[in-house]
Amino acid sequence: MSQNQPPLEPSSDQQNRLAHSRQIISLIIIILSFSLQMLLYLVPVEETVTLPVLFWIGFGLLVFLSALLVFRPPAFLVKALSRLPLSNRAILILASLAFSITATVGSSNFDKTNRTIYIPLATFWLLSALCYVAAFISLDTLQNQLKTFFRQHRQEIGVIVLLTLLAAFLRLYRLGELPFVINGDEGWLGMVVKSTDTGPLSNPFALWENFGAFYLHWIRDSVKFFGNTPFALRLFPALGGIAAVPAIYLLAREIAGRRVALIAAGLITISHAHLNFSRTSAVAYIQETWLIPLEFFFLLSGLRKRSSWRVALSGVLLAIHYCVYLSSQIATALVLVYMLILVIFYRSWFKTIWRQVVVFWCGLLVVVLPELVYILQHTNEFVNRINKDGLFQSGWLDAAMAATGHSAIQVLLDRVLHAFLTLIYYPALDFYGSPLPLMSFFTAALFIIGLFIVLWRFRTREFLLLNGYFWAFTLAIGIFAIPPSADSYRMLVVLPAASIMAAIALDLIIEKCGAAWDQHRLAYASVLVVVFFSLLSFNIWAYFSDFVGNCKYGGDTQTRYSTHLGYYLDTVRRDANVYLLSNQTIFYGQNLSVDFLSDKMKITNVPEPVDTIPADPGTIIIAIPERMQELHAWAKNNPGGNFVYRTDCKNTILSAYEIP
Repeated sequence: MSQNQPPLEPSSDQQNRLAHSRQIISLIIIILSFSLQMLLYLVPVEETVTLPVLFWIGFGLLVFLSALLVFRPPAFLVKALSRLPLSNRAILILASLAFSITATVGSSNFDKTNRTIYIPLATFWLLSALCYVAAFISLDTLQNQLKTFFRQHRQEIGVIVLLTLLAAFLRLYRLGELPFVINGDEGWLGMVVKSTDTGPLSNPFALWENFGAFYLHWIRDSVKFFGNTPFALRLFPALGGIAAVPAIYLLAREIAGRRVALIAAGLITISHAHLNFSRTSAVAYIQETWLIPLEFFFLLSGLRKRSSWRVALSGVLLAIHYCVYLSSQIATALVLVYMLILVIFYRSWFKTIWRQVVVFWCGLLVVVLPELVYILQHTNEFVNRINKDGLFQSGWLDAAMAATGHSAIQVLLDRVLHAFLTLIYYPALDFYGSPLPLMSFFTAALFIIGLFIVLWRFRTREFLLLNGYFWAFTLAIGIFAIPPSADSYRMLVVLPAASIMAAIALDLIIEKCGAAWDQHRLAYASVLVVVFFSLLSFNIWAYFSDFVGNCKYGGDTQTRYSTHLGYYLDTVRRDANVYLLSNQTIFYGQNLSVDFLSDKMKITNVPEPVDTIPADPGTIIIAIPERMQELHAWAKNNPGGNFVYRTDCKNTILSAYEIP
């Protein structure tokens, strides 16, 4: 070869093999780097040992592998690695599994080494989810599909954007003021989230009352940013309520078409019950109203279109759902039963989608691994809520049978019927206080019609899933959960399915009345506009006027007094000597909203006469309504202080005497 002749360029095959080998080496480097850092976190510090021997071995290997990326790897290594049957997809799946295992090992051992900063583990976990979905997605294809969809459905998307903005306004409007009261469970949650920086709940995969710590951490960060305020506690429930609008639209569109989807999204936007539970953090079921529809949308659309990335995303979302609240367990059981039905009754179709089924379950198992291991290691925490509120475990069923003389089957049927009727008959009292059921009169009537339509068409795969969505959760709540009064917020989880059924009924009724969309679009749209604004007016009145305006939230005096007490204590000096003239009905310590709002201001209950309190400088004496006159009489004999009053629903609920 001439000295002036340029060196031969490597062939495309050689370039591909080199690139492939470097991908594998990069994956090994990433896994090794995280493993070494995890080793440093988990190995106890010893004064006599600078670093463990295992670390030095791994570090040497890491340096060697890094050199292979900088310089050209030896030909024999490139040849050996190129023979490994690892495609780009396989590499990403392995990376996903490696990240998940790293998060699992770390979460299982961090508490043993007093580690409380779990952000790296949460990052590994989210990277695991991202890598798994990325393994099945083509960004170019997805981008083209999205461009086509936005171009062809601009008006439809515009309506959804407007509905989402309306939902945001209704759920964020004076969020920290309406309702004014923080109930006991909100205060309890507020105190818990403030304790998640340290201790067991610093682990994002931990559980508290079946709340996932991952979800609690988001509320904690909100409280850190906005302070000890109702707005901070309620921000993420409100965001969950807003997200439900596009999520329900997507699921309804996949099941019954775009007209039904728009109607269903509109119904959930203006639902008075959905609005209420978007504005309280006492229960987490509001998050189910967007997570479950989104999970089922990607599952159903992925199976119909044989799209692996969609079902992968569905499985990943369901795994993340486990770190939010307990309804993920029912959703998993429902998907399992749904797929078993497909195997038995839709066998020919199932043969064409079995790969997507495998992708779904693998995605769920890989990403849920850290949470699953935590559950296995802390079974008592996992079944804590079931033991307390379980119909069988708590002994409630035996007591009900003894009290009524009914058989177990009859009692269980009554429970399921009660759960069902909560949607359309029983008032939503728990964590609401409204005389209305979860669905308003007109929407409830449409829901009943839609329920029969969906039951009649259950043979279609889409309506089969919708039926399962509604009845699986209704049966689970009726059969396994107590007390019956709690149905008023637990049945919120099926409100998306019920809204889709109501939308199906309204669409069919308008069509059968001679105003079908294809022939009479103006008439169809006019009917929808009239119905929508009628329901909007009623639901706004039901929530903002009849409910919040009439002081029905936290309607008992103890809850309302505790909120006012907490707000007042937040305004006084931290070094003040604070006394509360209490009784057996109202006293400090019965409601944690006081501690949350006042940042645990020290206060002393005084059930004895006020004369037992010394009139020292810096003393503050607070009276409950029944003891205000006693405080005023004492103040006349101890002048020099100032009275402060707080009113509730135009009545004085708290008086405080401040001695400078």
